[in-house]
Amino acid sequence: MQVMVRRALLAGGVAAAGTVAGLWWLRKPVPGGMPGATQGATPAGLGSIKPVSPPKVPPALTLMNAQGKTAGLAAWHGHKLVLNFWATWCIPCVREMPSLQALAKATPGLAVVPVSADAGGAKVVRKFYAEHKITALPVWLDPDGKAGAAMGIPGLPTTFLIGADGDVRGMVEGGAEWMALRPKVLALLA
Repeated sequence: MQVMVRRALLAGGVAAAGTVAGLWWLRKPVPGGMPGATQGATPAGLGSIKPVSPPKVPPALTLMNAQGKTAGLAAWHGHKLVLNFWATWCIPCVREMPSLQALAKATPGLAVVPVSADAGGAKVVRKFYAEHKITALPVWLDPDGKAGAAMGIPGLPTTFLIGADGDVRGMVEGGAEWMALRPKVLALLA
């Protein structure tokens, strides 16, 4: 009996170690990612702002709106921008969406741009917004994943804080409580 219990514990430990190793791998930086950002995260660090110092010019990228029109980040030049990469199937993304909407509503002059990685496009995002009563956020898409890859996102959700000058000043890996982070966001983008 003890041998069976030990084997079960060992098997469970190996599976847990594999899970931890798998999660660690997901947190590794993506080659070509935003230089200057502190990469990697501990569980306590998820959802915190990592300043990008010095601020960096983001790579050229193209986003698509719900009507199929494209825009680059230059469309928001002169505005403070919260650029959030997310998906409807991503649990931390779903959890943070109401607070991302609250941030948008509470902060005039701050452009909050969620960019969906969903393969189903605008239809899927609109349905999600309707089901979750998301009314203050626009629909932006990264249908081929190229924008996320250009920004070097390590996973979903990942958010970039971009100043009115167009430079990336900070990033958040993982879900966040945006109203709690609001003072830090405003200070970083001032």
